[in-house]
Amino acid sequence: MIEGEQVEIDGHLLDCENHLGRSSIIDLNAPLFNNFRQVDHRSIDWIIFRNVKYSLGKKAAGDASESIPIKVDKNKPKWNPKLLAVGNWFSETNYYKVKKVVGNEHVVVNSANDPGSDIEIDKDIFDYETNSGKIFETEEKITRTEMVKILLNAKECVFTAKFQKKVDDKHVLEVL
Repeated sequence: MIEGEQVEIDGHLLDCENHLGRSSIIDLNAPLFNNFRQVDHRSIDWIIFRNVKYSLGKKAAGDASESIPIKVDKNKPKWNPKLLAVGNWFSETNYYKVKKVVGNEHVVVNSANDPGSDIEIDKDIFDYETNSGKIFETEEKITRTEMVKILLNAKECVFTAKFQKKVDDKHVLEVL
């Protein structure tokens, strides 16, 4: 109970406090006005960012900063369209949660900024113009320092991270 619990968060970076070793994240699955979370950089196990899952492990060959996909090939989808599923989060200039896949032509989503409204988007636009925070093609083993660099470069791009959640003092007092 003292150590907290492992959790996954789908979100985007709001702010980084380097001197404290933490980042403020907007949790896209939390209620709109109660969605700020802090992630301790020392507790991150893995992060899915721009179609790659980065996990702790032996340092990858070469400089890991070169493997961070800054420029993407506009002729290829940003993620594998066959893995599209209800509940996935995506981002462009807004954050969209998939509600329904309508054949091969359209995707029904709702916006994190307006969760009550559904939007139907052409699947080609969705496949080629948005980033996925859940779907990844490859996995790379990197050091914790490199993982923090990736998190800090995520900026407003959607990602998923697994980390150790801080102990909730109020919950501990209730249990005791």
